[in-house]
Amino acid sequence: MFYNPVDMGFHSEQQIRADERGFDTSEKLVCSNCIHQDDLKKFVTSKADSQSDFCSFCGSHPAASINDLVDFFLKGVRNEFDDGSCLPNDKEDGYYLGAPLSSSKLVDDYYSNCWSEAVKVELLELVDDYYSNCWSEAVKVELLELVHDSFSWVQRDALYNREGEILYAWDRFSKQIKHSNRYTLWLTETHNPCRGEISFKDALSKIASTLEYHEIEAVTSLPPTQALWRARPKTNPDYPLTGKEMGTAPINKSQANRFSPTGIPLFYGAENKDTALREIGSTESEANTAKFHLTHEISVIDLANLPEPSPFNQQHGHLFYELKFLHKFADQISRPINKNPTLNYIPTQAFAEYLLRIHPFNNQGEVQIKGIAYKSSATQKTCYAIDIPNEHCLDLGNPGLKMSTLLTIRGCH
Repeated sequence: MFYNPVDMGFHSEQQIRADERGFDTSEKLVCSNCIHQDDLKKFVTSKADSQSDFCSFCGSHPAASINDLVDFFLKGVRNEFDDGSCLPNDKEDGYYLGAPLSSSKLVDDYYSNCWSEAVKVELLELVDDYYSNCWSEAVKVELLELVHDSFSWVQRDALYNREGEILYAWDRFSKQIKHSNRYTLWLTETHNPCRGEISFKDALSKIASTLEYHEIEAVTSLPPTQALWRARPKTNPDYPLTGKEMGTAPINKSQANRFSPTGIPLFYGAENKDTALREIGSTESEANTAKFHLTHEISVIDLANLPEPSPFNQQHGHLFYELKFLHKFADQISRPINKNPTLNYIPTQAFAEYLLRIHPFNNQGEVQIKGIAYKSSATQKTCYAIDIPNEHCLDLGNPGLKMSTLLTIRGCH
């Protein structure tokens, strides 16, 4: 029998490609209407050809090749999963020391909400049918699990859980600084690397360094046009509604707050009046409100508007686990604390002090961060804790406006 070497080379290349992908190829087309995950939907939209035929699953137009979708999908999967064959296993029993998933499990279970049922069925067929011509249906059924096991996936952090490691360190840090060793913690702290523990300093440094990834855009600028609302209960009808009265608390009157201990005040503001009122538990009839503006642009750490973690996002998909951690961390530090706030605010106060005073956020080793943006536990809108003292909170038109960065009051109610 004569074999065309060109044809054999093509088919051999196709087989190698399918082996590497874990999926067969298909002639079918898919449209964005059949995709439910935002980043996958955007990709299909970008690849849809206006000259193409209609979607093979719903008949919509335009549509893209499902092979392009599979390639993009697998690229994203590798941001979250590794090849399961790299997992260590018990050679005697043959068991993996982890939980590998087959390609069909990824489509049918783990990512089942990403697409319509019809697309899911097609993708499952592309997984199952790759070896279908090699044996009878009965043998295929018997060997199907082996086929999947020959190309398996395991979550990248199955054995080395980075987000869990830092969250565990943060939990240890919070308990120790609250209940054990507050003022000399950095001098006496011990950790056991064999138990997956990292030092508190390393934990804070890793959190700050993760925030520096430019794809995450957590280090952002706050422009002078941004309104910063303050609210203050009407405890004394005679006090003047000036910048100093409505601004940052003076040192001798400051109390412990989420990011600042007693005696080291920060300016706390909100993006709108309602959030400012809700943050102090008051209504407009019970409190005065003031709107401030910055005189200069400043840099803040934005924990309120982090991008959603997605392995399929083309900008930050490779930071999937880092973003998962940051969302959990941002949720923890934004939770309402109703019981003993003076004690329970201590960990977030230490975190804020590290960001504002210690960690260098540029190549010159300078600390540039002036504040932290976080979600209000009352409204889920953005609040700000900014390192601007009381003497820099001035009325518009005050001659002191020639000073450096400060806040000007633009109206009180």
